[in-house]
Amino acid sequence: MSVETFEEYQSRTLPPPSLQRPRPRVWLESQGALKDLFVIRLLEAMKQRFAESADEQALTIIGAERGLQRSSFEDLNAYRVRVLDAWNFWTKAGTRAGVEGVIRTLGYEPTVIELHKTTPERWAEFVVILRPGVFAFGALFWADDGVWADDATWGFETNPAEIPRIVNAIKDIKAVHSRLAAVHVVASGSIWGEDDLWADDGIWESGETALIYDAW
Repeated sequence: MSVETFEEYQSRTLPPPSLQRPRPRVWLESQGALKDLFVIRLLEAMKQRFAESADEQALTIIGAERGLQRSSFEDLNAYRVRVLDAWNFWTKAGTRAGVEGVIRTLGYEPTVIELHKTTPERWAEFVVILRPGVFAFGALFWADDGVWADDATWGFETNPAEIPRIVNAIKDIKAVHSRLAAVHVVASGSIWGEDDLWADDGIWESGETALIYDAW
């Protein structure tokens, strides 16, 4: 007869006949049950070591080990995706692709403009333009009066924690020598001259835009 627990093994299979009587068996069952509890806790501890199965507290620790901090209001599943993708995240650190990738994980579609193309003396600076993207986990951090639709309109009464979340994520992944000059949000419509900023830091707009970060 097969057994599946230490409680069964120690009380029915392992002991000699002298310990098969009721009272000794109860004692053996208690010893086996204790080992079963240890196994359960061991398996649970092992699950907490993997980002795929870790609970909230353990995932925060794993993320910190991988250099990815969780913001105070970030959805747990969204953070789990970032932690699981940490290797790809850091292999792209210091690149334009890395900046664009981290912005997409936050739920925005980015355009990165390098200012040296029009203003050589600003060789290390870049501007980021954000548009509404796909929030994989339904997280919406902007104003309650914002409406997500094909012709999306946003309120610009932002959650105060959202702007530093965006800016810090960009600064974490950008090249050390580079400088984030500004972040614009385009809520609706389009902008002109997106590949090359028109007139210093200015953006020619035909839609609803907002400057949410300015290094100057």
